[in-house]
Amino acid sequence: MLKSLLIFSTLLISYSVYAQTDTDSIATLPPGKYNFTKGAVHVSLSDTVAPAFIDQQISALGYEILKEDIFPLRGYFIGEHESQEISRLARHPYVESIQSSNKGWNEDVFQRMVKNQNMSAEDSAAARKRFRSMTSMITNQITFKYYVTEQMAEGFVSANNTIGIKLMMFTPRSVIIRTKVDEERKAMKVLDALPFVTGTSFIALNNAQ
Repeated sequence: MLKSLLIFSTLLISYSVYAQTDTDSIATLPPGKYNFTKGAVHVSLSDTVAPAFIDQQISALGYEILKEDIFPLRGYFIGEHESQEISRLARHPYVESIQSSNKGWNEDVFQRMVKNQNMSAEDSAAARKRFRSMTSMITNQITFKYYVTEQMAEGFVSANNTIGIKLMMFTPRSVIIRTKVDEERKAMKVLDALPFVTGTSFIALNNAQ
């Protein structure tokens, strides 16, 4: 029996679950016949929290974090820039660090590609020129501090629009918390009261054949 993990938000399942006073009925949600994970809940967090803060706050309540998805916003820009320009950006209060790198040229990898694709001398020369240009390109990755929101990062990008900074996809911050079995609702009530928690949910198992 294949069990795939699904997260159901409290709001989305409120009608199907919370309208029921009998907790045994939780395991019979149509149409997928879902069973909820025992002893764990999913907690959505505000977009300014840091791992150390969450670890301290959750531990103080006597809970254990089973899985943590808390990452800072990141962005990048392409090309070689003056060191003074990089230093200016790095000193901004929103910025944690800037790392510059390029892929570098690997002759052995290139020769294997030429051989595997049975390239002619002309095609090989053209590919070498193209890939040389790509691997010499410098990528500068910006890591923002944890308290920086998407709106703040977008403002930073706009203020430095001549550099061409692109923001990477933001991952909502969340944790999975261990609770006592059959005390998931109690834990959710406690966690929902915290100012940095934006929502809690059961974790459901889809019993697909």
